[in-house]
This record gives sequence, structure tokens and C-alpha cells, in this order.
Amino acid sequence: MTHPYPDPVPPGPTPGPLPLPDHPKPPPLDPVHPPPPDP
Repeated sequence: MTHPYPDPVPPGPTPGPLPLPDHPKPPPLDPVHPPPPDP
């Protein structure tokens, strides 16, 4: 099988416009959902 790229992709983190932070980013709060009703 012929590869579309002449050179194989070297192993390692995928390059991107912004570096990934070491700590996971918390999900954004969704203000659309109303708070749960009080029992």
C-alpha cells in the first residue's frame, strides 16, 4: 500500500496551535440548564 505522505509521522504529541495544559481543563458551566428543583 502506498502512503499519501512521503515521510511517516514521527511518534510524539500531535502538533497544534496551542499547547495542551498539564492539568485537565474543567468543563464550561452551562447556564442554560435551570437548577434542580428543591424536593
